[in-house]
Amino acid sequence: MTDEQFKKLLAQYHQGTLDENEETEMEEFMKRYDVYNEFLEESDQEEAIEAPTVVQTEKILKRAQKSLFFRNAIIAVSIILIILPLLTMLSVVYYGVGGENGRGNDIIKTVTIMSEITQPNVQVNSNTIEHEIFPFNLNISVHKYSTSNSEKQYLGEDRYQFFFDKLYNQQSDYRDTSYSADTLKHYFVHPKSSYSMKNEAKKIEQLPKGLPIEVNVSLNRDYSSEEINQLFNSYSISWYAVDTGIESKLKTDWDLNQTPVMGIPTQGKTVKLTKKQYKDFISDLTFLNEREKLASSLTPYKDLKLQTRIKELKKRKDFNIYGFTMTTTPDQIAALKAKKEVKQITLLDEK
Repeated sequence: MTDEQFKKLLAQYHQGTLDENEETEMEEFMKRYDVYNEFLEESDQEEAIEAPTVVQTEKILKRAQKSLFFRNAIIAVSIILIILPLLTMLSVVYYGVGGENGRGNDIIKTVTIMSEITQPNVQVNSNTIEHEIFPFNLNISVHKYSTSNSEKQYLGEDRYQFFFDKLYNQQSDYRDTSYSADTLKHYFVHPKSSYSMKNEAKKIEQLPKGLPIEVNVSLNRDYSSEEINQLFNSYSISWYAVDTGIESKLKTDWDLNQTPVMGIPTQGKTVKLTKKQYKDFISDLTFLNEREKLASSLTPYKDLKLQTRIKELKKRKDFNIYGFTMTTTPDQIAALKAKKEVKQITLLDEK
């Protein structure tokens, strides 16, 4: 049957002019035609599924990549939100377990002792110490003061960052860098040491008469607590330099840059040295000796000689004082340097 014949019969079928046999034959033909069309459509759909176009493939891949990215991002954020609080909690336990004897308090106490016994007239107020705990990190801010005629004066701040109990960063912010924990400075001369420093008494006398100043006074020999209490009880002393048995052996700049002078702070008023202070001083050095690596990391001095100092101090019953830091004014220097016990005077700070 040609296309023209099929079209003519189809028109007659719609007009109803075919006889019964022709009409039945036409309906059978159209049924077969519908089945064939359905087969073709199903085949086309299967081919479309089995062989998507390049554009369709790219779209599918982009959707998969986006889905993977967001899924990974959600997983990462979830892990961080879970892990960070857990690590912080473990760090709090690490630094806090043991209470007053915990690692965190040990680090703070070490910072405090090192600040006060190696830096003349530097004091730490424990109430102003700030600390923060992060995962395996402890940050400490220590505000430091000096004492002048019983009045506290703010010096500045030292900031320490620890990874576990290892110091990895330290910063200082001081109005006068001579007080900074990372400053190397020679304060006193031991009477038996061959090391010499310039006596600044004449220079100090040239300053304005009523100007409050801090001076370091080196003595001509070691003096006991009782002698110090009698000879200098009217002076505003803020720090005593203690002979711990090694000071006479510090004879060069190298020695003094490696090993610090050590002493005890007072409150800037007439303070009598006592046996209890002596025991407390030995106790503080013993505490530092048990944490010597930590103590050494807090200061530019790398040879604290703590064991030697402790051994020597335990042989004695009392302080041997060979110098002190005091607050005065330039017009009082003449009377001070006239004392036979005074070997030399150097300027620490102008108030």
